[in-house]
Amino acid sequence: TANTVLLLLATGARLAWGMARHGLLPSVFRYVDPRRQTPAVAAAVVTLLAVLMATSDDIGRVAQLTNFTLFVAFIAVNASVIRLRRLTPSAERPFRVRGSIGKVPVPSLLGGAAALVLLARLEPLVPVGGVALTAAGLLASLAAVRRVRPVIPARTPRR
Repeated sequence: TANTVLLLLATGARLAWGMARHGLLPSVFRYVDPRRQTPAVAAAVVTLLAVLMATSDDIGRVAQLTNFTLFVAFIAVNASVIRLRRLTPSAERPFRVRGSIGKVPVPSLLGGAAALVLLARLEPLVPVGGVALTAAGLLASLAAVRRVRPVIPARTPRR
């Protein structure tokens, strides 16, 4: 759908730029246009990918693959919140998830479960393609990490 392409265009370039800053993508994605202050190379690559997706013969499958990756990301984020809450409950965090049963935050549990239910409702071949694409992306990222050093400046302590 058009929303899938819009999502990719709106977030993809900045995501690729951020990943390159952390050394997860090649350094060429770090380039920021000095006049517009936008990640120009990342935007061009993401736009090319979006055009390829938009012109796909089966845009519904593209949308479902996008949904797959979003559901997996939601599951991972919610599982991470639960894990961090259990392992380091007293750690200082920039936000709090309210409503827990013991050390398990209920919103994270419900969010992860909802994403899991939605993931199970995708067409049967979509998870196969999604896992294959995710594995390819992971391998490409691991290869890039070995070649690229992150350029994140050191954090200054909070006052």
